[in-house]
Amino acid sequence: MHERRPEPTRRELLLAAGRDAFGRMPYDEVSLSEVAQEAGVAHGLPFHYFKNKRGFFIEVVRSLADEMRIAYDDLNGLPHGEALRAAINRHIDYFEQRPHVLLGPIRSNLVTDSRVRDVFEETRWDGALAVLRLIGIDEPTEGIRLLMRSWLAFHDELLVQWILERPVPRPALVEVLVAGLTSILGSVTLLEAGTGPDLSALHEQTA
Repeated sequence: MHERRPEPTRRELLLAAGRDAFGRMPYDEVSLSEVAQEAGVAHGLPFHYFKNKRGFFIEVVRSLADEMRIAYDDLNGLPHGEALRAAINRHIDYFEQRPHVLLGPIRSNLVTDSRVRDVFEETRWDGALAVLRLIGIDEPTEGIRLLMRSWLAFHDELLVQWILERPVPRPALVEVLVAGLTSILGSVTLLEAGTGPDLSALHEQTA
């Protein structure tokens, strides 16, 4: 018998409704009262759990990162090239369905808020580490960490422009992101002595 999953708590219901709301609307248009109504809980509960809209948004961002980590879980053990392309495709799927998560709050003046910025950086880096693990890099060196942060900036800007304009086919976008990661991580030997990671498998596509 399958173990029955517990019912979501009211806090979890609010976070789920918040992910949906911030995924559909810019930050300024999200109402905590409407989020509570959508979650089927009392209107005062968002303030009880999160104090204010800013605190709620921060926890929603953290829960988004948790969703992305879960999305990567079943990719572990796949060939590195296949796992990386699947992860990138899932990432694109996620933001295609929730464009304002990428185009709204993340690129708004909220990023000047130090606490919000710290949460964004924390969640982005968690995602970067998950990608590195998928391609066999469990303990990145300082050089790889530096280069991976550069790839994240490249990834985010490229994805934003693609979602806004769709100038190239999606498979081409995925291959550019793979090629970019391969190239930038391959340059780690310019920063550190020794042999860089073996990234040859990333060039291999499944049929």
